[in-house]
Amino acid sequence: MNDIKILKNWSNNEKGVTIIEILMAMCVLAVGILAVITMQTAAAKGNSTSSMSTDGLILAANQLETLMDRAWGHADLDSGNNPHSVSQGQYTITWNVTDNSVISNTKAINMTVTWSSWGLQKRISVQYVIPRIT
Repeated sequence: MNDIKILKNWSNNEKGVTIIEILMAMCVLAVGILAVITMQTAAAKGNSTSSMSTDGLILAANQLETLMDRAWGHADLDSGNNPHSVSQGQYTITWNVTDNSVISNTKAINMTVTWSSWGLQKRISVQYVIPRIT
């Protein structure tokens, strides 16, 4: 019985928190904040890489459209001039043309867009066949 009375007195004397409890709470909070910052950084990096990939694919599609509008004998569609290349900002578009590789009276185009993202070389490749329409 005496032990219960001592316990009651001890618990009634608690007023506030100790410095150890405050430090532990601050450590837990700091770890949580660091985790959120790391997650945000990874998300921003992923968004940037995704945006650059989309831009590269759009540039490849635009270049393919340009090539499709060219005359059949244009220098950009001449397989003897491989590899063809053009730079647009930080992107480099390179393509090779092969005559009659799939079907006669066609040109196969293998196009690659390259760029640097976060110190790494990235690339997107597109293959397309242009028919000769007379």
